Amino acid sequence: MKRGILAVLFCIQTLSVFGQTGFDAMLKQADALKSEGKIEPAVQAMRQAVKEFPENPRAHYQLGSFLGELGRVQSEKGDFVAAMNSINESFSELDKACSLDPDFYDAHFLYGVIGVNVPSIFGKLAPAVTHLEKARDIQEKRTDLPAEQKATLFRYLGQGYHLQGRFDDAESSWKQVLAISQTGGDADAARKGMEETVKDRKEAAAKQAAQPAADMKNLLELGKSHMDAKRWGDAIDVLRKATALDSNHIEANRLLIRALSREVMAGYDERIYQDQNWRTNLAFEIVNVLGRAHRLAPENPEIGLTYGIMCIQMPFFTGRMDEGLAILEALSKDPSIPDSTRRDATCQLGFGYRKKGRGIWADFVRRNPEASQSDMVFEEYGLREFTDRSAEGERIQVDFHLGFQDELEPQTALWVEDAQGKFVKTLYVSGFSGFAKEKQVVLPEFAERAKFETDGTTSASIDWGTHTYFWALDGRDGKRVKAGNYRIVLEISWWPAMQYALAEADIQVGSKSAEVRVEKSPLMPRMRVKYIREK
Repeated sequence: MKRGILAVLFCIQTLSVFGQTGFDAMLKQADALKSEGKIEPAVQAMRQAVKEFPENPRAHYQLGSFLGELGRVQSEKGDFVAAMNSINESFSELDKACSLDPDFYDAHFLYGVIGVNVPSIFGKLAPAVTHLEKARDIQEKRTDLPAEQKATLFRYLGQGYHLQGRFDDAESSWKQVLAISQTGGDADAARKGMEETVKDRKEAAAKQAAQPAADMKNLLELGKSHMDAKRWGDAIDVLRKATALDSNHIEANRLLIRALSREVMAGYDERIYQDQNWRTNLAFEIVNVLGRAHRLAPENPEIGLTYGIMCIQMPFFTGRMDEGLAILEALSKDPSIPDSTRRDATCQLGFGYRKKGRGIWADFVRRNPEASQSDMVFEEYGLREFTDRSAEGERIQVDFHLGFQDELEPQTALWVEDAQGKFVKTLYVSGFSGFAKEKQVVLPEFAERAKFETDGTTSASIDWGTHTYFWALDGRDGKRVKAGNYRIVLEISWWPAMQYALAEADIQVGSKSAEVRVEKSPLMPRMRVKYIREK
């Protein structure tokens, strides 16, 4: 995940609390721990406060603010999975505080500030703007808030509007900031925001003018024609316009879901080089559109089933696993729906719990790599075998075992070098690394030694199990290489567990059949390289 999390601005303030002696004491203890830099114990102290005072909105608010701080600390340490979990939990606690006290200004404000600053993969921009608007409405009724805080609120409201493309609202918010103050960080941000708003509004207007006027009927027909021709990207562009016209249109949402699903299934291509967040944004968009369709037709079991399945299948960072499990659980027990739908829900529920369990294992291994229990996890990943393709004649056969399974498939590269370490040919590279190249390096040895030369071998990411690849002893020019010593290099990087393995094997080509075995670690327990002499 991008280090954009580090840029999140946490405007966390210690506020007065209810006059409950027990809660006061617990908050004082948590504040003391936080001031000593002991943020995790401080979070645990606030968890206990929430447990004892579950109906106290300030308990949830303070836990939410502490979790936000914990997420910042975790991201600084490079523990992005834990950071995302902490920040998502922070949003949940702040939401709870607002539900207990709908006029809780500080909770609305903090949710909004965090939400407009976190990376887009959190999917919190829309609710963040809503919370900031609520804080603005509360602010108008209060006379005790300092002018500086009012300016700060309009600053982040303008930022949120700008990110949503609501340029008139953004400009109005920036002007509110400057009406309050002409100096300071808020005023500087407002002036910069005004400049960007003017520029982006002109660009958006120019694009709009270049587009022909369209109505829902024409957009749906055009979208269907693109889909019939399997032009999924074009279909998505058109259907996005249709849902922009009417976000509650069931057919427009249904078609957009289908087109997005096809685009997700297509895998990586050259577009990832231009935008490394392309697939991430697709994942968020499809669950958001499906979620909207589910809210529009909650009684439709097929939409519910599709949404539940997508929630558990999408990457962990969409944060929909628990929601998906809850939907599938309800469908699996609903006697009013068709038996086939109920069976599908039950089956997918099993897949969901297995994936959730795998995430728990991955997190445990990352945190406790030397523990005996981690060995138990690796032992659980027995042998599965995958063969790239059959081969005949003189060749090199490479078998290797990936002994670990993370939340996402690892990035893997397998290539050949000569005796002098000169790159010869790539045998396999995972889709993201093969297409993103230097824009986001997760395989540093492949980047340095192979210079991202894929030789057309980029394909879908492989996962846990034993994999077999063949080298026909040809170079990048298609000609047979000379006899001599060659090195097979295998590099694997797991994320978000932050695990890494590198293996190399030298083998002689040209005389007699030979075999070399390399044993590394539980992550990549073995690699076997065979030179097969037969013609």
